[in-house]
Amino acid sequence: MLLFNREVLSNVKNIRRTFIEINIKIIAAIPIFFYGLSQTWPAPHAPSLTEAQTSWLLSGVHLAAPAALVVAGAAADRLGRRRLLLAGAACAVTSWLLSGVHLAAALVVAGAGADRLGRRRLLLAGAACAVLSSIIKLSSSSPAALISSQVVGGLGAGALVIGPLYVQEMTGGSRSGYCQWVVLSLALGNLSSFILGELVSVSTASWLVLAAQVTALAAQACLPDTPNYYVMKGNNKKASETLCWLKCVNSTDITVRDDVNSLTIEQVHESTKLSPSRIFADKTTIEAFFIVLLLTVLRELCGSLTILTYSNEIFDAADRFTPTNCFILTSNQQGILVAMAAVLGLMLSCLIVNHCGAKPLLLASTMLISLSTSLLGVWYFVSHHGVALPGWVPAAAACAGSLADAVGLRLVCFSVVTEMFYHRIHHTASTIFIAITALINLGQTRFFLPLVSCIGYHHVFFIFSGISILLFFYVVFNVPETKVREVNEIYDELKEDNGAITEDESDMVYPQLQDAILNEGSAYILTPFMSRRIWNR
Repeated sequence: MLLFNREVLSNVKNIRRTFIEINIKIIAAIPIFFYGLSQTWPAPHAPSLTEAQTSWLLSGVHLAAPAALVVAGAAADRLGRRRLLLAGAACAVTSWLLSGVHLAAALVVAGAGADRLGRRRLLLAGAACAVLSSIIKLSSSSPAALISSQVVGGLGAGALVIGPLYVQEMTGGSRSGYCQWVVLSLALGNLSSFILGELVSVSTASWLVLAAQVTALAAQACLPDTPNYYVMKGNNKKASETLCWLKCVNSTDITVRDDVNSLTIEQVHESTKLSPSRIFADKTTIEAFFIVLLLTVLRELCGSLTILTYSNEIFDAADRFTPTNCFILTSNQQGILVAMAAVLGLMLSCLIVNHCGAKPLLLASTMLISLSTSLLGVWYFVSHHGVALPGWVPAAAACAGSLADAVGLRLVCFSVVTEMFYHRIHHTASTIFIAITALINLGQTRFFLPLVSCIGYHHVFFIFSGISILLFFYVVFNVPETKVREVNEIYDELKEDNGAITEDESDMVYPQLQDAILNEGSAYILTPFMSRRIWNR
């Protein structure tokens, strides 16, 4: 009977622990979801604007994102993960307030965080809200106010860095799982903006989103910071309390004390503090950095996010080219299909990536994206010259490209950052790459329509196709396989490609070098890696 009671108690604890972990992951994903919502929100909701206004409106969300990402990465150890998540949620709420929602809702935000963020911070936030209130009163729902709301919404991009770090330190688990969680949250946010645009009016959508954001902000205010952060600040008592809550155990449990001691040691040897110098301290890490950097840049230049963001304009243009042969779905409904294809592709990728490997998925994805953008270019080129083609082709090609991007490039490029670097460097690398991604997206979304006006849709899609082909060959010759491999294995492969001596080879030649040093007092060290190996002995 006693054994039975212990087993029941253990099962109850496991259920509670799982419930807490799921809630943490969901609550931390909400700012990322709303950032994804901001990326595509103007597509179905924006009023009729000029070309320049539309470009700034759709690119505004990326304008503040790079700065927000760098600040969030640098402040993670100073302010804590929880406060930065709250800040991202507050920026999302402010963004929707700027879109024309009443300022009174900001009082709910203040009430939710009054005793947790501090009086001084709330005074500063109140002053900022007053300034924003004046802007709203002056600009109302004009294009300037809409663009400003997108810029403020872009500040929520910091959650892309802080969210995964918060979840990892609170729940543990594999880093690839966090990548799937982040990318899927973004895709669901993209899809939700199109669905809201189809079902409700702009005003109703804004109220619904604001209510959801305030609720999420209140939920985030109830979460503690991570044990890692408390240990970093020397507050072992709070770290123990958080661990007791996460593990569903009493404060007298010996495992809690052991975990705090482990975290204290980890802070010394595996600090995740933002430090770009760590990337450039080792030749192999530098090479890995530039491999992932070029992969990230080329992936963003393939145009997948731009096509999704400007889907309404692209499909409206298709209807103008074929007025007698239009697709039965509206441009917004076609945008829903494109965003839904991305969500389905990400779900499929999560299931098959560990079985197929990252590199085959990258190759298949880039080739399919090239084919889909080529098809879009051919369709617009032929239609531009007066030939009537089926109106469903652009939507089908865009859906195929979105599906291909989600299955391979979107998830794999994000997860490669976690798999190509050690844990102590991962936070820094992720911050840099996501900030660069935001800068590229800013340029693409800002200058897409002006470029279309100059050279036409078909030439722009041909450019996207050419970049995809370039990315295909880059993956073939430069990107190593990362799945089911340790960082050491990947780095050894990079050293072999460069003709450097690997760790196994250094073990073979080490005795001869050691004898030379002992007998002659000096020896020529062939590579910097060999030098480190000798002194580490």
